[in-house]
Amino acid sequence: MILEANHADGTVNIGMQLIECKRGQSIRSLQGWSKRWGVSKSTVRSFFDLLKNDSMLRTENITVTTRITILNYDDYQTLPHATQTQRKRKPNATQTQADPNNNDNNDNNEKKNTYISEKSEKEKEFDRFNEWIDKNIPYLRKIRDQITLDEYKRLTEKYNGEQIRKILTDMSNYKDSPKRYVSVNLTFQNWAKKEYG
Repeated sequence: MILEANHADGTVNIGMQLIECKRGQSIRSLQGWSKRWGVSKSTVRSFFDLLKNDSMLRTENITVTTRITILNYDDYQTLPHATQTQRKRKPNATQTQADPNNNDNNDNNEKKNTYISEKSEKEKEFDRFNEWIDKNIPYLRKIRDQITLDEYKRLTEKYNGEQIRKILTDMSNYKDSPKRYVSVNLTFQNWAKKEYG
């Protein structure tokens, strides 16, 4: 469900009606969730009730669909590495550092910090990419499997931004995309092969 939730505020077009969908929310009917998980609607409803009772989820019935809000969504989006670092830091806070002028360690730390900032930049770029999709081609969000960060990185190694936007826009303009395609990434790869070889 976390993977299905919007990472940024946006709108979703359902039956020619724009429905607001904020960060941490997902617009999908109970029937849609039951198909996604291969269970009955009553099982989905019971599961949602369980999550609501545990203060993990809030549901809202909207015409023809259901908007779910994952409570504390931002807590689930933190990097495990960041919390692990904090846990490691706490026991060491009272200990004296053996050699504070260890240049080898400083060099290693600089390399690690550079890697982390590069990763952060790519994640920011990926967020902007998803915001562009939400704003310009929200119809593409109806395809079940969206592009992941790793898939996005591989796409940007092969194609420039203009090529990516063109293919995604073409895919979005194909009216049967959500019915016919399961994965945005795989569909993109097929369309890009035809377009760019």
